[in-house]
Amino acid sequence: MAPEQAFFHVYKGQQNFMTPRREQPLAVKDGYVYEIASGEGMRGQPIFGVSVVSLDGQRMPKLNGLFDTLADAREYVADGFKEVAR
Repeated sequence: MAPEQAFFHVYKGQQNFMTPRREQPLAVKDGYVYEIASGEGMRGQPIFGVSVVSLDGQRMPKLNGLFDTLADAREYVADGFKEVAR
């Protein structure tokens, strides 16, 4: 399945209400499709979410993460979706 199809299969084109703004196009790393998106936390602070699905269109909730900075979100992806800040 193409990366866009896999992501759409899981999320049906809906934006996350907490992080609705995509920071970069969908990308593939280590066999997963991911997006980094931003929004505002409950106290108005910036937050950055990483949403991950498998290339065959399966949810990967244990790999999703929420971060305080875009740099932290990008580092999480660069590290292969390890050590998520929860």
